[in-house]
Amino acid sequence: MTPWHWSGFNTIEEKATVGELSSKTGKNKVVSLDLEDYTPVMSALHRILTQSTLYSTQRKKPLPPFTYEYLKEGLRRSWTAEQIGHLLLKYESEWYADEALSKWNEIDELFEEEKQQQKDIIEKLLIEHNITKPNEREYAFEKLDEAHENVKSNWQIEKEQRIKPSLWWKKVAEAQNTNNNQTDTNDNTPKLTNLSTDGKAWFIHPVAMMGYFVEKK
Repeated sequence: MTPWHWSGFNTIEEKATVGELSSKTGKNKVVSLDLEDYTPVMSALHRILTQSTLYSTQRKKPLPPFTYEYLKEGLRRSWTAEQIGHLLLKYESEWYADEALSKWNEIDELFEEEKQQQKDIIEKLLIEHNITKPNEREYAFEKLDEAHENVKSNWQIEKEQRIKPSLWWKKVAEAQNTNNNQTDTNDNTPKLTNLSTDGKAWFIHPVAMMGYFVEKK
């Protein structure tokens, strides 16, 4: 798929893993990620957001990094939302994963990193407010540990009870390949449209797609 096939749309092939995307977005929240380290999707979204009137340089403020919060704010503006809707993204489906859930397990490794970042923030706040009593400091960090253990526990439940049961892509793709191989000897039998065996597909905004065909007609 190329922009020649879809005029007015931009095609992006995102190769970063789920863990890499989560890590980079998390670092961007504390403005510690350079523009050079952006993934293709992050670069495209950042370009759209910074070119909109919402993030115009006329505001005389530094251009913001790409984060979920800025994306949500940008989507509230019709002009910005329309540009984002005209991005065609090739990426691995959330309905595809191996039995071990390897791509989702990458997020597990980010919890400790995020915990350390929050510890640093708490330490800074304690110093700013001149909180030096050992029991008060210990209480703050104990609450942080408790909160993170709760988040990690909920994430494991999320993987087992919600993500795992929704992984249908691989099974359907394998079944389609089997059916198509069985019909090779009969040219009159229509073949099923194969899903990619690697779980990757082009994702198109449904509203933008309908608008494209209406305009074409």
